[in-house]
Amino acid sequence: MLKYQRNLSEKRAAATNNEALREKLIATIENDVLLKAKSCERLPAGIRLSVDRTTMRINSMRTIDEIVGFFSNAIHSERGIVVQDALHREGLSGFEDIKDKINMIYEQGISY
Repeated sequence: MLKYQRNLSEKRAAATNNEALREKLIATIENDVLLKAKSCERLPAGIRLSVDRTTMRINSMRTIDEIVGFFSNAIHSERGIVVQDALHREGLSGFEDIKDKINMIYEQGISY
């Protein structure tokens, strides 16, 4: 019984750490890219729609790996490049601009 209870507390601690890391990743992506893009009225409607969809999609993701995978794929995808170019034209940051920050948060988070 004691062994079972110890295992439960370890799992809860890991889940808490993962949730904190997930929230930190989402907050960084939203604060550094998505919220600024959403408030820019000069962006074309299609780009704003992509930003809105990205916001909803990232917030619905449950795992850290899912968020990091989506983030990485968005940097290299055809649509991601179009969105990033539009953001840059307006002086805004895109996913490529914060990738080092996201990677650092992810690497620090998985090492604890």
